[in-house]
Amino acid sequence: MLRSYSRWRKIWAYNRKITFLEDIAIVPARQPYFNLATVTLFLVLSSVLILSPYLQSPISAQITQDRKDEADKLRLQGIQQYQANQFKGAFDSWQKALTIYREIKDRLGEARSLHNLGLGYSLIGFHQKAIAILQESLIITRELKDIELEAKSLRSLGDAFYYLGQYPKALESYQEVLLVYKAIDDRACANNTTNQECISVRKIEDLIRKRIEKTRKLIKQ
Repeated sequence: MLRSYSRWRKIWAYNRKITFLEDIAIVPARQPYFNLATVTLFLVLSSVLILSPYLQSPISAQITQDRKDEADKLRLQGIQQYQANQFKGAFDSWQKALTIYREIKDRLGEARSLHNLGLGYSLIGFHQKAIAILQESLIITRELKDIELEAKSLRSLGDAFYYLGQYPKALESYQEVLLVYKAIDDRACANNTTNQECISVRKIEDLIRKRIEKTRKLIKQ
C-alpha cells in the first residue's frame, strides 16, 4: 500500500513538473505578442499627440479665417485713416491688425502691418522708430521670399536713414533695393516693356538711382 502511494506521488510530482515547465515555455511565447501590441498602441497614440497641434478642425480653420478677415479690414482701415490724416486711429488699426496676424501666425500679414507702421512713422518724422519696425518687416519678407514687399521695406528703410542724415546706411539700402527692383523689372518687362507694371517699376528704379546719386554727393560733402 505504502509502495503504491509512494509511486503515485512520484508520478504526480513528475507530471506537475512537466506542467510547470510547459507553463514557463508558454509565457515567453505569449510575451512578444503582448509587447508588440503595446508598442503598436503606444506609437499610434504618440503619432496622434505629435500631429494634433497641426490638425485643424473645420471650426478652428473657420475661426482663423474670420480673424484673418478682421485683421485685413483693420489694416485697410488704417491706410484709409492715414490718408485722411487720422494718424492715431491709423496706428491703432495697424497695431490691432498686427496683434491678430501674430496670434494666427500669418507671417505675410505681420510683415505688411509692420511695413505700414514703419512707413507711417517715417512719413511724420519718427524715423528712428520707423527704422526698428521696418528692419523687423524686412527680416520676415526675406524669410517669405516676397521680393515686392522686400523692395518696399528696403526703400522705406533707406528713406528713414536718409532723413536722419545717416547717408551711408541710406545708400546701402538704396543699392540693395535697386538690385531687388532689377529682379522685379526682369519679370515685369520680360514680354512687354510698354505694360503698366513695367513702366511703374522702371519709374521707381529711376527715382532710386537719383536718390543714390544724391546720397553719394551728400556723403562726399
